[in-house]
This record gives sequence, C-alpha cells and structure tokens, in this order.
Amino acid sequence: MALVTLIIAIIALALALWCVREILGLRERWARLYGLRSAMVETETTLQELMDELDRSGQALIAELDNRLSDAHKTPLGEIAVEKEIAKSPDSSGGLPSVGREASNEVEVAGKTKAVVNLARQGYTVKDIAKDLKLHQGEVQLILDLEQFRQ
Repeated sequence: MALVTLIIAIIALALALWCVREILGLRERWARLYGLRSAMVETETTLQELMDELDRSGQALIAELDNRLSDAHKTPLGEIAVEKEIAKSPDSSGGLPSVGREASNEVEVAGKTKAVVNLARQGYTVKDIAKDLKLHQGEVQLILDLEQFRQ
C-alpha cells in the first residue's frame, strides 16, 4: 500500500512540475505576444500617419494638376499657336520661348490626360494605352488614378 501511495505521489509531483513548466511557457508566450501587439499598434499608428501624409500630398498634387489644366484650358487656342511660333523662333531675350513651351506642355498634358482616360473608358489596359500613346505604364496608371480620385 505504501508503494502505491509513493507511486501516486511521484505521479502527482510530476504532473505538478509539468503544469508549472507549461504555465511558465504560457507566460513567456503571452509576454512575446503582448510585445508583438505593442509593436503592431506602433506600426499601425505609423502607417496611418504615412497614409495621412500621402493623402495630403495627393490632394496637393491633384490641386496643382487641376490648376495647371484649368490654366491650359483658359488660354485661347490662337494664343497657344502664337506662343508655339514664338517658342520656335530664336529670341535673344530668352524669356518668351520658355513661356511658349510651358503653354505647349500644358496643352500636351491636357491632351494626354484626355486620351488616356478615353482609351481606358473604351476598355484598353494600362499596358495597351502606354504602348499606343508611347508613355510609361506608371504615367498612364498615375493619370488614371488621379482621374478616379477626382471622381
């Protein structure tokens, strides 16, 4: 009988030691998980701040593009043609040709934007549009993203 009691006591001690070891392991895992959770919260906060900054930058970029496009649309076509001719002719002052190039570039940007959006509405892929218009795929994607953001 004493032998049975001794065996039961040894088994109970072994179970108690095993439980203690498991509890300590669970505490370690809990501490690691809590540390990871804290790191995840910090990362999420940082990502949110970056998204907010990206959103503000995107808004500023869209506003600047809208201003440039609206300025391009306000210039009468006759003036653009004259400015293009001025840009082609040599000028010793150096001031007027750059103005002509800027107006020409704004018209090109507006035309490029319209062409990209029209092709996208017809179902062309970014790759096809880029190939057809001889643009980079990133530029086409940016134009489409900005157009979608405006809407």
